[in-house]
Amino acid sequence: MQRRTSFENKGLKWVSLDRIKRYQTKEVSYLPLVALPGEPCFLAIPDAFN
Repeated sequence: MQRRTSFENKGLKWVSLDRIKRYQTKEVSYLPLVALPGEPCFLAIPDAFN
């Protein structure tokens, strides 16, 4: 069995918290696929932004 990385754990936690927030507030959150360095995004690697 493979262990999850801290990156995967943070991503799963974000998804779980977002889901709870959607049920409580009906507000939908979006995570950009790419973003500038330091901003939250799904692919946080420089090559993805370029």
